Formats: sequence, structure tokens, C-alpha cells
Amino acid sequence: MKYIIKIKDLHKAGDEKESSELITTGTLTFFGEDYKIRYKETSEGLEDCFVTLSYENGNCVTMTRTGGFTTQMTMEKHKRHTCVYTTPVGTLSLGIYTNNVVSSMTKDGGTLLFEYTLDANGGFLSDNTLEVTIEKAKEG
Repeated sequence: MKYIIKIKDLHKAGDEKESSELITTGTLTFFGEDYKIRYKETSEGLEDCFVTLSYENGNCVTMTRTGGFTTQMTMEKHKRHTCVYTTPVGTLSLGIYTNNVVSSMTKDGGTLLFEYTLDANGGFLSDNTLEVTIEKAKEG
């Protein structure tokens, strides 16, 4: 089953705000109460990347990106994790503290929202909100 996936991304660093919106198609697969969302990136520079969002245990999202940019970021509510983010020009070690994870996903679609901060080398980078809304694609 194909799904329409809408991703709203907001980054704040001091007085600077950057937002983006992506609409693509992908899959939604359930494993009991947990699920995975998979889609191909269409943003400029990321066209060869695939993203998998794995929602687990009611409070954790793991974002895995493969392709020219690779990472596996674990966002677990009220916990800090670290990850390695690899780009074509180098590697960066990031810290991720997750403030909130909220899901209303069913097999018919729904919303996954997570809010987190990023830091590098102990220095604050940004506050981030990612909202993923999914609906079944119309057949035809």
C-alpha cells in the first residue's frame, strides 16, 4: 500500500528560523503497536537518499538515512543520544535530546510529531520539530 507522506520540518537557532515542507510517497508498515515509515528524499541534494522512521515503545523514533548522506538518529523522549552524520564532505558527531514524541498513527494514516535539540561538540545547534502526516494514496 502506498501512502502520501507530508513532512514539515522546523529548525530554530537563536533568532534564525528555517522551515521546509516535503510531500512524497512511501510505505507504512506496522509491527504490533510499532511501525516504520519509509520514503525517498526529494529535497535538493538528497535525491539519492532513503529515510526510514521507526516508531517504537510509544516514546522513541529512530531515523535512518541511507545514500549520499547517512545517519541513524535515535530520538527517545527525555533522553540524550549521540549519532554520526556522514556527508559527502565529511563526518559530524551530533548529540540529540528529545523533548517530545507524539503519535496518532493507524494503518489508515495519522501523524507522528517529534521535537528535539541538536548539539555538536557540546555546543547548541538548533531546536527542531518534525511533523510527519500520512494518508493512504488514492488508487487509480
